[in-house]
Amino acid sequence: LDEGIRNVFLLTDSCDRVLSSEGSFDKARFFERVYRNPDYTLDFWNQERRGSFHFKLYGTGLFTGADPGEASSSLLPMAYRPSGNTHSLLVALVDVKQLANGFDPAFLDRFSILGKDGRVLFPLTESSEPDTGTPFLTTATHTGVKEGYSLTRDARRFGLRYVRFLPEADLQRELNQSNAALPLLLVAGSAL
Repeated sequence: LDEGIRNVFLLTDSCDRVLSSEGSFDKARFFERVYRNPDYTLDFWNQERRGSFHFKLYGTGLFTGADPGEASSSLLPMAYRPSGNTHSLLVALVDVKQLANGFDPAFLDRFSILGKDGRVLFPLTESSEPDTGTPFLTTATHTGVKEGYSLTRDARRFGLRYVRFLPEADLQRELNQSNAALPLLLVAGSAL
């Protein structure tokens, strides 16, 4: 599997087992012990399997494994259901932080992914409701706010919105560093 995909599992109504990238498990055991989350239960996924969607992203959830010493993982579930097929559901559990490890380590600071309905899908939050009071949850491509700037990009597919908030203090620090280097560049340029 890709670095950011923690697990992929197939749930069908014709089999009492979950087929996953980690093996085959009894359905109840898989959701109670292997990938336990109070919201993403066997009943939840069975309900989703009967849904009328083709592809769907869900809010990030904290998943606990079978090993008591194992740390919980913040994972973003993505479900694929073949059109017209209510018998099976393919779900990928994506570790967004692991996926972004190839980026600058601070990339995920103040970064969010919003669903079509404005619900925060990432990062893990106490509430999945849109927070219209937070400056980085705006609708514009880039917006200046009192605390800094909000940069957004809408995905063409799936109705996602990627949002990154840049605080004024961080921008000022970068400008100060650039301004400090400018005289050196001018002196070096004039020496040539």
